[in-house]
Amino acid sequence: MRKRSAFTLIELLVVIAIIAILVGLLLPAVQKVREAAARMKCQNNLKQLGLAIHGYENANQRLPGIGTPSQNAFSVQARVLPYLEQANLQNLIQFDQALMMGSGGSQTINTVQVDAAKTVVRIYLCPSDSRNPTYTNYNTATWAGCNYMVNEGSGTGLNYDDRYPTDGIFWQDSSLKMGEILDGLSNTLFASETLLGLGTDTTGSAAQDPKRQMAQISSVARPNATGQGTTPVLTAAICNAATTWNADRGASWMWGRMHRTGFNTYLQPNSTTPDCLSNGLGWYAARSNHTGGVNVLLGDGSVRFVRSAVESNTWQALGTRAGSEVLGDF
Repeated sequence: MRKRSAFTLIELLVVIAIIAILVGLLLPAVQKVREAAARMKCQNNLKQLGLAIHGYENANQRLPGIGTPSQNAFSVQARVLPYLEQANLQNLIQFDQALMMGSGGSQTINTVQVDAAKTVVRIYLCPSDSRNPTYTNYNTATWAGCNYMVNEGSGTGLNYDDRYPTDGIFWQDSSLKMGEILDGLSNTLFASETLLGLGTDTTGSAAQDPKRQMAQISSVARPNATGQGTTPVLTAAICNAATTWNADRGASWMWGRMHRTGFNTYLQPNSTTPDCLSNGLGWYAARSNHTGGVNVLLGDGSVRFVRSAVESNTWQALGTRAGSEVLGDF
């Protein structure tokens, strides 16, 4: 009688061990390839946004501005839709009517804007951010999120308040011309990326997720036009004392509030310090899930990868349009 050959237990264990080692070696390589592809897709999205902003400027002889919080609250991202082959979506937006009704924390969306607001725009989403882009718990509406934020300045001094002209490119009712960007288009940020908010507000001495939540603080502002002001200006001490953590960062591509569609360069990319807001004003960092940095769109239309460890002075200088700074390596 012939004996049937078979693996011994030791041989089987050796084979399993070899397979496990090979899988362990292969998985990081696969993950790196996927992230490289996602990073390239993200860069292409920013490139398309840059072309759209330039297309708007060519047609209107000025850059798009950010609307005021209620009657004209439409974002830069909403205004450039036709230049992203999204004219049909822009036609859903009623620009001659208010986006939001009411004021302060009681604002609700105008019913004629609902369909546009909840429409997901894939080109505004970074493939490295796996967070669901739909938000349903804010301002009694369903919103489609956005990873790509426009540059609202350095955030230094009083430049965290976009109700007034900042040292950046976009603010409320801005209509900047290219010739006013004195630092040069290749030395000035137009946009970068951030991570979508967690979608759940929390309370406590620390954020549940510092990358996806913002310190929510009591009212701060800047002196008004006559130099008077009754509320304190934003400081690190005020932000560090926060006990409420807001989670709607990037929660709408359509609503032109700074925490929804803008960023500034006060905090370095991927800062371990949470963003900080008060009534939509504040410090909002560029953030991503890319290893070691963020993608940025410069004014000349080029897209670059900036390290998280970039010098703070250089990063803040990239946020200004006419600061005459000498840039370091970035």
